[in-house]
Formats: sequence, C-alpha cells, structure tokens
Amino acid sequence: EAITVLESVTWQVGSTGILTPVGNLRPIGLDGVTVSNVSLHNMDIIRKHNLAIHAPVHITRSGGVIPHVIGRPSDSAYYEIYDELLEEPVEIVAPTVCPECGEPTEIDENTGDARCINELCPGIIRGRLENWCSKPIMNIDGVGPEIINDLMRANLVEWPIDLYRITTELTIDEFIERMGPGYGVAKARNIFESINKSVSKPLENIVAGMGIEGIGPQNAKALVEHAGSLE
Repeated sequence: EAITVLESVTWQVGSTGILTPVGNLRPIGLDGVTVSNVSLHNMDIIRKHNLAIHAPVHITRSGGVIPHVIGRPSDSAYYEIYDELLEEPVEIVAPTVCPECGEPTEIDENTGDARCINELCPGIIRGRLENWCSKPIMNIDGVGPEIINDLMRANLVEWPIDLYRITTELTIDEFIERMGPGYGVAKARNIFESINKSVSKPLENIVAGMGIEGIGPQNAKALVEHAGSLE
C-alpha cells in the first residue's frame, strides 16, 4: 500500500461510449514497480472514496495485480510522509464533451457517469475493435491497440466486420500499401492469418464481442444456450 497524490484525471472512451476516469498519480514505487496511473472506474467510486484532484489518495497493489484505490487519506496522514504542501483540491466531474470526438456527452442523472453517443467517435470505434480482438472474445492474436490505431488511420476499419473485409477484399500487397511504413509481408500475413483463424470461434464469443452493455462472455454463453442460434 502507498499514499500519493491524484494529480489529474483523464477520461477513456469505451466500446459502449461510457467514459471511464483514469487517475494520473504522482509516480510512486509500489510492490516493485512505479505506479503513475490507476483506474477510478466510475463516478460512484469517486464519490464513495471522496476523491479529488490535488488530494492524497491511498492505493494498493496486493498480490501483484493492477493497482486500485483504497480511499482518500486525511491530509495529516499525507503530511506524516511528505514535506510538501498540497494544492487546493478540485472536484472531479464527468465531462460534458467527449475528449475523443468533441461531441456533447449524455450524463446519467442517477450515476453521474458520462457517455458519448456518437457511434463514429474514434474512442468507441477503437474500444469495440479492441474488445472484439481481445483474448476472451475472438482472440485475434497480434492485433492489439497499436495495430488497431494503424488500421483506423488507414481508414480500413470502423466495425469488427471490416476486419474480415480486409482479408477477403485486399491482397497482402494491397494491405501493405494501405498500411504504409512498418508493415512487411511477414507482419501482414500474420495479421491475415490471425483474423481468418478467428472465424472458427463459437457463437457465444461473437455475441460477447457485439459490445452490448452488460453482455460479457458469461452472459453471452447463457444467452446462446437459451436461444440456440444467432437468429
């Protein structure tokens, strides 16, 4: 466990458009690694722990897992460790404008969480593609955030189905030309093979990859067992 300062908050747009707050910390050594950010999850967690920018924050990394917030310690607990004055705390509020596309967000009246409703928001596109390619879903090995960003820059993908259009409508040489520097034959072939291999995944993986809020692998499996087919 450790106490540090929450210096700022950035907001990440997920596949369903929900904006997730990420706390940017004053870097601190914790369990053998330097920790500089931590997920704050949602506005409910922020309120529960009374978190604020420039205020001290208590974090842990028990068992070597991803760091998470325990709570907000008192200023006096902070001063027992650090000989530096804290700045005036600033309340954390969900953004009214999407940080990715600049469109207005919808604020949930009950939770206070923000959602981008622009389906063509780059953050949503990136989120749904990363979700689709992830190991628990379609496990498209080697197609991670960096390659997804390159595919988006080349205007090759907006929806997961576009991945399969790449392998059926483009040759390896055409793909390399569209992607530009950094993409050779071996890398392109690996990407094509990984995408094509994913078509053998069961229906429950496809349902889990659709980006329906609340429908992850476990609920997708239950739905498929109940329905029996995609139709």
